[in-house]
Amino acid sequence: MARRPNDEQAGPATETLTLRLSRPDRELLDRLVALRASELAQEGIEVTAASFVRGLIRREAHARGLLDEQTAGKGKASRAPAKPAKPTASGEPTADAVRADLLRALKAGAAQGEIADKAGIDRAQVSRFKTGKGDLSSEALRKLAAALPSR
Repeated sequence: MARRPNDEQAGPATETLTLRLSRPDRELLDRLVALRASELAQEGIEVTAASFVRGLIRREAHARGLLDEQTAGKGKASRAPAKPAKPTASGEPTADAVRADLLRALKAGAAQGEIADKAGIDRAQVSRFKTGKGDLSSEALRKLAAALPSR
């Protein structure tokens, strides 16, 4: 059941959701949170059950076209997805073009972890790049572009 806090309260979270879980489901959620926390530990990012569930909501909304890749991490709805940038005249892949190709590959069923491993790039770094929260060096962009399946 959603409860609305005092309207004078500021900040991004404005709703509270009470979720009733069976003991096995709660244990499973705790295990998933612990796994995600271990993936992001070196980045200093704290993962809680609430942040994990918010991430699931955003990923599902993004997968269903309710959010574009630029707003998926911010929880803002978008009507039109961002367009990928054209490759540079030098033939070097641009970050936007590689990100668009990565998103297409993932939508087609490719595994992000396998792509990261093939490129020799840390999985968390690829995850941050995918969501626009991190950049890659030009060398890492080339490696990631080469690791993506051909269209």
